[in-house]
Amino acid sequence: MVKKWIIVGLTLALSLFLLAGCGAGPAEEESAADNGAPAAQAEVVPAKNAEEAVIQAVLERAKQFGEGECSAEGHVILKETEENGQQVVYALCSTGNYGFVNGNLEEIAGSGAIPSKLTFTVDEDGVWNLEEYWEPEDGSGYTKSIEAAFPSELVSAALNANTAYRDLKIQKEAYAKGYLREIGREAEVGDYADFEHLLATDQGMSVEASNYLLGEAENYPYFIGTEERIEDGVRWVYETAWEQTEDCGIATYTKTNYETGEVAEKMIYRVEGDKVTKIEEEETLE
Repeated sequence: MVKKWIIVGLTLALSLFLLAGCGAGPAEEESAADNGAPAAQAEVVPAKNAEEAVIQAVLERAKQFGEGECSAEGHVILKETEENGQQVVYALCSTGNYGFVNGNLEEIAGSGAIPSKLTFTVDEDGVWNLEEYWEPEDGSGYTKSIEAAFPSELVSAALNANTAYRDLKIQKEAYAKGYLREIGREAEVGDYADFEHLLATDQGMSVEASNYLLGEAENYPYFIGTEERIEDGVRWVYETAWEQTEDCGIATYTKTNYETGEVAEKMIYRVEGDKVTKIEEEETLE
């Protein structure tokens, strides 16, 4: 029989989050307090058991996406065993990276529930070191790769991994909520589907004009609204705005310092059908 699933306690996850999860790098620590950015985190405590080792491994996996300002993980351990002198953990894992979108802390990158096989060596000090992070093949090889890598009694749970995603999402959002407490900010937490993302094409802009502006303003949100990014310790707000008039539309892209309100960049475009013209600010009134 499959051992009872071990769902990670949120208390443990949050305690490790303070050491290894969301937060800015050391270079950002000095300016963090003045710019809405988090202080640097302490060094990661060496993992001494399967729970700690899996948390650290999945968090590092999340950070590889390189997006957002808060990395998070969720996992359910199906089985822990020893194979060929190594510790092997079979688990359902999910990564998440959160950033501020329209004032909400939104998961902007991440994964669903992925059957994973994590292999560790344990050194003389009892520290677990990741040797291999295995995930199934995509596409037609998905099922066969799981059947080959997982013990037979775990295959069904692995093939139905999405049934565990609710628990994984709760775990990931616990990291995000802890991050909000860390930086002293309030916001709603969720993933893309939890929030509205209004498109200019739904408000009168042509598809051709939209595609052109996506290239012109590639650092800005593709939707009407804001995204925040921390750059060299400074929090910036990138905003896309759209105003539809009777004769044309005005698309405005603004980069603003979150703390001071200083505008570092502003681009304005007049949109008439499929024609897009970059203009100066005073021309918007003409």
